[in-house]
Amino acid sequence: ASGNVMVVLRLVQAIGRMALVCRSDHATILRTHLRLIATDANIAVRNRDDRAEVAHELYKAHRNLKRADGRR
Repeated sequence: ASGNVMVVLRLVQAIGRMALVCRSDHATILRTHLRLIATDANIAVRNRDDRAEVAHELYKAHRNLKRADGRR
């Protein structure tokens, strides 16, 4: 799945949506998953535009996780 851009994007988007409703103690787990996805995608996704799209979705997911850090 790491080389399939659509799957990568859907995974990152799903984590971003979960981040909007998760407790702060779960944010660490989601952040770890994002890091693993990003690492795999950086190696497997060869197209520059696809990598940029993945990076943008990762940014949005991390932004949502920052909001979760304030929730308890």
